[in-house]
Amino acid sequence: MPLTAFEPHGLPVISLYLDLKPDQHGRDNYDVFSRKAFTDQLKRFEGNSAERASLERDVERIHEYLSIELNRSANGLAIFASSGTGEFFEAIQLQAPIDDHWLFVGEVPHIYPLVRLIDQYPRYAAVLLDTNSARIVVFSLGAIEKSMHVTGVKTRRHSMGGSS
Repeated sequence: MPLTAFEPHGLPVISLYLDLKPDQHGRDNYDVFSRKAFTDQLKRFEGNSAERASLERDVERIHEYLSIELNRSANGLAIFASSGTGEFFEAIQLQAPIDDHWLFVGEVPHIYPLVRLIDQYPRYAAVLLDTNSARIVVFSLGAIEKSMHVTGVKTRRHSMGGSS
């Protein structure tokens, strides 16, 4: 389901944005942020409510994702989760850096930081040409999205006849 088509359903939706670049000491600090931010958010919900149960399942799934599935070469990460809607979970690893850590809990995914990244890093193509070949590379969000090499047939430069 596209993030923009997400319909509110009464249970919380987590929108988590993490800056995965190491700090000045070479350490990752996103784990400390996420644990503290999730603890603060869980305090806002009653202990036995459906909202809190949904949020707790989402937090568990996000911590599992961060410890097992995260690609350490990524510079940014956006996660959208809501276990109350049939286990909705979307993780987007980015080569483009995210400026800071953000956590939003609401009725729908908070996509503004993602849209801002797309605006900052627009899609473009670079073409390298010579007489019989071309390489086309498409970049999106600071990373190579697609690359294609096209080779043509070499032709002779002179025509037969006359003094040839």
